[in-house]
Amino acid sequence: NELNIQLTSTIDELAIYNFNGQLVKPINVSQMQHQTITLDVSDLPKGIYNLIGVNNNKVFSSSFVK
Repeated sequence: NELNIQLTSTIDELAIYNFNGQLVKPINVSQMQHQTITLDVSDLPKGIYNLIGVNNNKVFSSSFVK
């Protein structure tokens, strides 16, 4: 029910999308950097999700299964 994310640089935006590409959880990061973030995903149903982040107009993504 928790997702741990290790940031290695500043991040501008972070959000979780479901397998269909729908935004299911925006995450307020407000310029976090070099931190471990623990996200509560207990409210999400079982499934495959994409974690999408934006840093200086560069997009990164990672998938996880709940």
